[in-house]
Amino acid sequence: HALFCPSGQRMAFLHRWVPRNPMGRRSRLFTCDLEGKDWHLFSTREMVSHLGWRDARQLAAYCRLPDGRDRYVLFADGDPAATRILGERLFSSDGHPSFSPDGRWMLTDTYPDRMRRAWLVLFDTTTGRRYNIAQLRSPRRFASKYPDRHWACDLHPRFDRRGRYLCFDSAHTGRRALCTIDLGEDRLAREPEALSICG
Repeated sequence: HALFCPSGQRMAFLHRWVPRNPMGRRSRLFTCDLEGKDWHLFSTREMVSHLGWRDARQLAAYCRLPDGRDRYVLFADGDPAATRILGERLFSSDGHPSFSPDGRWMLTDTYPDRMRRAWLVLFDTTTGRRYNIAQLRSPRRFASKYPDRHWACDLHPRFDRRGRYLCFDSAHTGRRALCTIDLGEDRLAREPEALSICG
């Protein structure tokens, strides 16, 4: 899951390894400069899943904290001890985070629940509010049966470079597709709660 930061000067990636038991996969998060120097290892325990840069010096990841809690954590590159939990009581599952160009909004998703519903979520890092903006069916035929040979159609949401459009992958229509939502000009500042849709 290697990603350049927005300035292009540093990168983040996961070091992942699998013990003899495939269900016991381990991951940890690193950053470094473009020459593979100035390394930072972040304080997590056994699991780091998905990550996204907020700006040139901050990145968020869904990970296990040293105390055993699984949370979205905002890390400061260059200061691995400086952390902030995002949405402490608002997120209870993994997702694929990305950020609006101004860094205020975290866009993420959930994996399908028992009813095969996945959520597209906006989180306001300024107010600490969560907005569920789409509930999408995830037909079972688009996911593998076996955890050690996993494939699926996850939402993987992201902003465009201006912050006007959201795009995500989905199979809610019965076909795999790339979908977009037009936020319009400045809609996040005016009425984010009005974005709620179902599919």
